Amino acid sequence: MGRTRVQPTNVRFVCGLSGYFHKDLAAVKSSPHFDPLAVDGAPVTPGFTSVHLPFLRAVAGPWLLRRDVSVFRANAIAVDALGGSGGCGRRLHTAVRYGLTQALLSATALVWRCTAAEVIAREWAVEMSARPVDILASCHCNDWLQLDRMIMKRVALLPHASFVHVRDIGPEGDYLLEYVRSVSRRIQERGASDYHPRLHFDVYGRLGEAFADAEIPSFMELVARAAHPYGPVLIESPIVASSREAQIQRPRQLKQPACPSHRRPDRRRRVVQHS
Repeated sequence: MGRTRVQPTNVRFVCGLSGYFHKDLAAVKSSPHFDPLAVDGAPVTPGFTSVHLPFLRAVAGPWLLRRDVSVFRANAIAVDALGGSGGCGRRLHTAVRYGLTQALLSATALVWRCTAAEVIAREWAVEMSARPVDILASCHCNDWLQLDRMIMKRVALLPHASFVHVRDIGPEGDYLLEYVRSVSRRIQERGASDYHPRLHFDVYGRLGEAFADAEIPSFMELVARAAHPYGPVLIESPIVASSREAQIQRPRQLKQPACPSHRRPDRRRRVVQHS
């Protein structure tokens, strides 16, 4: 028996609030000081009218009404190919595509009376995880109370933090290394003996500016040592390149440390740029 086509009968777009903003990273990087809640800076990236881009109201109602929501994967592919409003041919903003696919995934799960995870597993032919998937919790570098709450709740991945400027990681990366050591000590002091989270730090591509690419693996070895006994350490966006092609190539060219891991990279030929 063939699959029955299921189409929505109505689409409602509602405004929702969350704790996350899409930031104009170029504007944040060029600002002398970073205030995570400030919105009065001048935007730099085309498409931003302020430093923060709120979740946009979708305009794809008629398109959604034509979709068969008994399947999800085909709809997700179609959303990625969907042109912007007015038929301009540009892809919709990432946040809009995320919202549309989340709604479509929820609809497919309702059709089959199952969870969204089961839909993904079936359509991509993968096995369901036998254990809960780790969730990342986030706090700012100076928010030790929030870090303590994460530790008390036994968060699996923490603390994310935000190292937005090169100066945030410090000369030779000293500030970042000391923060990693402090987080490790805090977990040992406040956490249970059987609590062993993974540490995750977002450096916004600043390692690629503070160090030559060949020096980054050696520095990341130092980060791993600072995090002991917790690991492996996850470093988000060590490099942010100027183009998609460069973003693919530069991380691929990173190799094993050229110098012993207990030594710092040779900084005599390179000065850290504070921007």
